[in-house]
Amino acid sequence: MDSYRKPIVPYRGTTRENEGVIVGFALSPRKRYRLDFSYKPGPNGEPPKWVHVNEENFDAPSHSQKVVHLVDSRSYTLVHFQYQHWRGRYGKEPVSGAAGKPSSSKG
Repeated sequence: MDSYRKPIVPYRGTTRENEGVIVGFALSPRKRYRLDFSYKPGPNGEPPKWVHVNEENFDAPSHSQKVVHLVDSRSYTLVHFQYQHWRGRYGKEPVSGAAGKPSSSKG
């Protein structure tokens, strides 16, 4: 995405579970990197992505607007520390259900 030495801004989550929490960074309103988590298999039987980084470039051709970078278990610690860094510098405490943590339902 041609991001070397370009200014970035924190990208805050927009879902109910992570609203306001830093989940990545943006190079522009149309280019961003976003930390994500999914335990569900893909629609065509693909294995779950677990912790991954979505590279989103909405100025690219439609077939390459979103690239998924899987995070292996060796890299998970690095991703966790980077998330803590983003949250400590820019964010607030994550709400229940954010960053792949299951929400507890009381009732």
